[in-house]
Amino acid sequence: MARKAKKNLDYFNLDVTFSDSVRLAAKEIGGANGVCLLIELWQKIYGSHGYYMKFDKDSRILFLDYSIIKIDLHELERCLKIFFERKIFNEKKFNEYQILTSDSIQQRYIDI
Repeated sequence: MARKAKKNLDYFNLDVTFSDSVRLAAKEIGGANGVCLLIELWQKIYGSHGYYMKFDKDSRILFLDYSIIKIDLHELERCLKIFFERKIFNEKKFNEYQILTSDSIQQRYIDI
C-alpha cells in the first residue's frame, strides 16, 4: 500500500537576508515583533497545507493564543494590512478565500 502524500512541510527555507518589503513591513510594525510575527505565520502556513493556510477570524484568534509575541486581534489585523500593502501576502486571496498565501510561498513549496 502506498504512503499517503504529505501536504505540509517539516521545514522551509529562510533567506539569510530579508527582502526590502519584509524589512519595511517589520519597521512599520515595530522591528523584531514584525519579523517574529511573519516567521510564525510562515511556520503555520508551511506546517499546515504547505503553501497556504486558512486564516478566518476564528483561526486568527487561535493563532494569537500560541503566538510568541503577545498582540491582540486589532494589532494582528493592522500587521496583516501592512503585510498585504508590502505584497508579502496576497490580499486578493485573503479577501476571497480567507487564506494566507503568496507567489513566493507557493514557489518555495514547489521547490522543496
